[in-house]
Amino acid sequence: MLYIVIATAIVVIGFCIYKRKSNKVTFPLDCFLNEQSAAIDYEGNTRTSVTYTTIPEVCANLSTVCEVFLSGLNFSRNSACLGWREYCEQDYKWITYKQVNDKIGVIRSALHALKTRGSYENLFVGISSKNSPQWIMVELACTFSGYTIVPLYDTLGEEAILTILKQTKLPIMFCDSVEVAQRITTFAPDTLQHIILFPNSSTNAKSASVSSVNSLVKIYDYEEFLEFSTGELICTETPKPESLFMVCYTSGSTGIPKGVKITHQCVVKTIQSLFQRLEGDIFNNTASHLSYLPLAHIMEQMISLSTLLVGARIGFLTKNIQGLLADLQAVKPHFFFTVPRVLSRLYSVAMEKVSSVPLLPSIFHYAVESKVAEQEKNIYDNSSIWDFIFFNKIRRILGGRVKVIVSGSAPVASEIYVLHGEFLAVQ
Repeated sequence: MLYIVIATAIVVIGFCIYKRKSNKVTFPLDCFLNEQSAAIDYEGNTRTSVTYTTIPEVCANLSTVCEVFLSGLNFSRNSACLGWREYCEQDYKWITYKQVNDKIGVIRSALHALKTRGSYENLFVGISSKNSPQWIMVELACTFSGYTIVPLYDTLGEEAILTILKQTKLPIMFCDSVEVAQRITTFAPDTLQHIILFPNSSTNAKSASVSSVNSLVKIYDYEEFLEFSTGELICTETPKPESLFMVCYTSGSTGIPKGVKITHQCVVKTIQSLFQRLEGDIFNNTASHLSYLPLAHIMEQMISLSTLLVGARIGFLTKNIQGLLADLQAVKPHFFFTVPRVLSRLYSVAMEKVSSVPLLPSIFHYAVESKVAEQEKNIYDNSSIWDFIFFNKIRRILGGRVKVIVSGSAPVASEIYVLHGEFLAVQ
């Protein structure tokens, strides 16, 4: 029996060594260093940032957010665009870029019909909802119609919401909660005229059964809203680069929320910058993205729009953040944009698995140190014996296909940064 175990171990180690030699990738340090900065003194010890001058072809000629979606439509007309599911036990349902484009036309027509029913000229539309296909499609419909999106956080208090409603004078608002809709009508200014309820399994009420405290505000079910569409193509003035795409408000943690004006040009420049700084093969029409960070945040907006640009697909979080791991393994994203709090949770999950077996934590920490030593030599490899024993299993927590992790919001703890870099073999 002992001989069988030893022989098996030798075969496994030999296979890992073979794979390691064929898959090992060495990144020359100078290559990355010179792309990030340039020496400004004779010795080369003092460096300054360099400005990228070459814009990737896929986004080089963009001028508005409308062109972002049209690019994806051109790449992947009949391929999956947006996906969702109600429960983690279900498979994701997907709609194609063509279906999304058709639905955008219906929403545009319905919005135009609402405008003719109201008495307003202001073209601001509010959205207070968790991420969903409807969120994206309404945003794009508004964009093509020349409307400006105003996202609202679900954590905003009454005073903050009232401030936003008064400043923007938005006449139309979408939300995914009957309770939120009814609460807003109790203090909404007279500029708010229509509230549309997104489909939601917990609040699937028709507008006939949803009462509005404020008689000036009409509340519609989403399907009822879509029925306003005449089916005709609505021709509106095409947004210009300097046109206002979105007004993103701060969370209000330091006082009254402050609105940040974001133009189409600002979005396009940010997307171009993102594509310049990430490897070209990260974004392509075979990639997947899991949208779970709030679309009210500019970070999620940028990565979702970047995904649409190349004709890739976006899957949405099921229910809430508790289902994140299950959704990651279902969608299998190729890039993971996140915040330190989520990375901390993933770190805890990984360490719990390791700590469940005696002596394993010590071996695991040695494996991490071994990986760190390699990456300090600019060697990035996911076929070592340590990957076979540890890191491949942990890598599968994120779906197994993540090539890059981008963290925003706040600094990441060093041990968390190191672990995610090691088990993903990414930078």
